[in-house]
Amino acid sequence: MEGKMIMLAFGVLTMLLGVSNVNAISCQEAVATLNPCLSFLVGKEAMPSAACCLGAEKVKEEATTTQIRRDLCSCFKQAAASFGIIADKAKQIPDLCHVQVPVPIDPNIDCTKVPA
Repeated sequence: MEGKMIMLAFGVLTMLLGVSNVNAISCQEAVATLNPCLSFLVGKEAMPSAACCLGAEKVKEEATTTQIRRDLCSCFKQAAASFGIIADKAKQIPDLCHVQVPVPIDPNIDCTKVPA
């Protein structure tokens, strides 16, 4: 039942965010790509899953320009607020997954300052 609730919440979030394209990857696609991280990000799992790490790698590969990174940052910021993401958990993903993520998954970041 909990899995269905997460998917329902994801569906609602997707509708609220729309399908705003961020060039190579849409907000909806980016959130879906990181969906396997949700249990870790809300504190239900101690470590991110392999699928989560693969998702972080995919987002890294898609975030090829400053504008894409800033758009993804805004997208993740909205998603983090909607899902109740624990900011400290989000900050751990790059180290735990051994992925240099150019887009911080941090609900407190100023997305206009995401580096080029």
